[in-house]
Amino acid sequence: NGEALGHVAVSPVCPDTLYLIKVGFLNGQKIFKSTDGGRSWMNISGNLPNVPLHWVTVDPADPNFIYVGTNVGAFVAMDGGIADEQWQPLGTGLPRVPVMQLKISAKRKLVTSTYGRGVWTLDLPTFPPPAPTPAVSHKETKTGGSSSSTQVRTSANLTAVTGDTYLAAISTKPDVDVVSVKGLGLTWTLMKEQCARRRQTRVELFIGTGTPTGDGRVTATLAAVPKNAVIAASRYAFAGGFARAVSSNTNGVDGACATDDDRSVDTADYSLPVQITATNSIAYGAAAIRLRQHTPGLGFTERAEVHRGSSGDQAGLAIEDQLINSPGLVDVKGTLNDTTDWAVIGVGVQRVTCH
Repeated sequence: NGEALGHVAVSPVCPDTLYLIKVGFLNGQKIFKSTDGGRSWMNISGNLPNVPLHWVTVDPADPNFIYVGTNVGAFVAMDGGIADEQWQPLGTGLPRVPVMQLKISAKRKLVTSTYGRGVWTLDLPTFPPPAPTPAVSHKETKTGGSSSSTQVRTSANLTAVTGDTYLAAISTKPDVDVVSVKGLGLTWTLMKEQCARRRQTRVELFIGTGTPTGDGRVTATLAAVPKNAVIAASRYAFAGGFARAVSSNTNGVDGACATDDDRSVDTADYSLPVQITATNSIAYGAAAIRLRQHTPGLGFTERAEVHRGSSGDQAGLAIEDQLINSPGLVDVKGTLNDTTDWAVIGVGVQRVTCH
């Protein structure tokens, strides 16, 4: 819209949380927030007056307090920045003049540099240490299946909750690529893909980012028509990031995909290590299991098991997770009721450590 971008502030406790201001006179387009390192942005301008903004800073003692300098003084938001934010004018006796810069001193004073009226300071409150962030928790998983179709979608809606994390796993029989995933108004990005050794199946894992626009089903579009396909989409609360996703087939971690049909290499169990970097995080696994029945590994909870088709033409998918209390390597494990040509993806769903 021809507006100039201005100052950027980074949350002192969460480097992926950014605040970006615009400096023009476009009403309602003053300041934006990103919680994913700038991939997507939410407008938090709310009730700010239609005047230029010059500066934004985040309180290191409580990152829910966001201060902005405008052409008519300083304003504060006290909940980290949300849609329809209600900003409050800041400071008794602070003149209504342009505030060009803001800084919080070690003595809990907000130092404001104004245009034409010098430097002013305001005492800020002292905050107690923030409460611990709750553990990552599974909220729901919805599944679906299709036959002889280039699309597969969940049979029921997932609930739209701002700040929650969405994952979608897709498996096909035989090995067919996923072209794209859509749903809930999110941007879906491929995290990892893995074919089975004999290419009898495949599993792909996508993450949905951004702010959901409403409840909805999740749909995957495929590159070709498989015999059968299945999908499982999950929602997690209090997730703040991911360790690198890993995958495996009967050839091992990041296993190659062969062109032969040697069934002697099929096995009935899997195990692969995933990295957990924060306490109270989740180890997540998505296994393409074809026609077999799945038993989750010790300590894991099976969130879904879905099949489509019959006999050897079945596509099958199992989702499991486990709450992990301490950082480190965790083996994502599972057992099948008979050998098959399987593929699996594992990832650490890390607890949010920022506000």
